Amino acid sequence: MRRTRDYTPLHAALWRLLDAHARGADRAIRTADIGLILRVDERVVRQLAAELVRCHGRPIGSSTGRPPGLYVIVTAAERAAVIKQLEGRLRETYRRLKAFKDVTARELVSQLELDLG
Repeated sequence: MRRTRDYTPLHAALWRLLDAHARGADRAIRTADIGLILRVDERVVRQLAAELVRCHGRPIGSSTGRPPGLYVIVTAAERAAVIKQLEGRLRETYRRLKAFKDVTARELVSQLELDLG
């Protein structure tokens, strides 16, 4: 696991908030609400959460269900649900990448044919 990103005061603030108020998926907090509390944009909240997981090993999950938002993973079932969600995103991203490469290759061949024709 890469642990290269500095642990900033914002990382600490987000972790304290989640650890105190969002332990478990049923207590998830919307990223917009977290942004208001921390006075940062939602995108910054998502970036901080990703860095807390990736660089600092914090067990943070995200939910699109009810309630939607970020939470501290506290059960094996929540961990399994997050893994399943991430694997699904990975598969969809791979399919999009493959389709993009296929389309791009066809377009390049077509353009070459036009240029040479």
